[in-house]
Amino acid sequence: MLGVLGRWAGVDCWVAGRKLAVARELIRRRPGEESPGAATGPGLPWEWDDRLACEVALELRTSVRAARKLLQAAWALEARLPRIGQALDDGRVDLARARMVAEETGVLLDPAALGRAEALIVAGLSRCRTWTGLPRLVQRAVVAVGPDGAARRREKEERENARVSSWREAAGTCALPGAGLPAGEACKPTPTWASAPRPTAPPASSAPSTSCASPPPRRARHPRLAGCLRHIRPARLPGSLRPPRCLRPPRCLRPPG
Repeated sequence: MLGVLGRWAGVDCWVAGRKLAVARELIRRRPGEESPGAATGPGLPWEWDDRLACEVALELRTSVRAARKLLQAAWALEARLPRIGQALDDGRVDLARARMVAEETGVLLDPAALGRAEALIVAGLSRCRTWTGLPRLVQRAVVAVGPDGAARRREKEERENARVSSWREAAGTCALPGAGLPAGEACKPTPTWASAPRPTAPPASSAPSTSCASPPPRRARHPRLAGCLRHIRPARLPGSLRPPRCLRPPRCLRPPG
C-alpha cells in the first residue's frame, strides 16, 4: 500500500505539471501588446496580457495575486528552468517545491549562471527528502554561481519588504510573525520569552480589596522583538485605516513612543 500511495503522489505531480502546461498555452495565446513578437527559446513571450491573471483567478476561484504567481511559475519552469519542470512531470518534485525553486533562482539573470545553478539543484534532488533540505540546496547553488545577485536580493528585501504582521488567532491569542527583517539585528543572542524577566505580584495585603481580582502582572517586552518593531515602525494611520482593536498587538509588544 505504501507503493500505491507513492504512485498517487506522482500522479498528483503530473496533474500539476499539466495544469502549468495549460497556463503556458494561455500565455502563448495572450502575449503582451508592447512586445508581441519577442519570445523565449521554447516560444513563450517575455510578457503577457495582465488581464489573463484576472481570468485565471476567476476560473480557479483564487486571488489575482495567486493567479499571477501561478502564471509566473508556469513561464519560469519552461523558459528558465526546463529541467525542474521535467522533474515536476516525472514526480521528483511537487508543485510547491518547483515554485520555490523558481522564486529562489529569480535573482539569476545570466542564462549561463542559471544553467549551472539548475544543474546543481537537479543533481541534489535525490538527497532532499524534506522540505527544509531543498531550500538550503537551492540557496547554496544560487550563492555559488551568483553571490552578487543574492546579496542584492537580501538588501532589497530588508529595505522594501521588512514587516511584522499581527492578527487574532482562533484561540483568542495574538500571532505576531516577522519577515524580511535584517538578520544581523533580528538574530542577536537575546533571552527567550520564557527567560524574559517578569514583574512579581505585590504581596497580599491584610486590607480588604475593593476589586474582585487583582490585575495580572505585565509581561516584559522581549528585547529582540522590541528592536524589530522599532526598526520598522510604520507611520501613523488615519482612524479609518487602523486595524480593529482585537487585531492590534498587546500593549506590552508595541514599540515605544
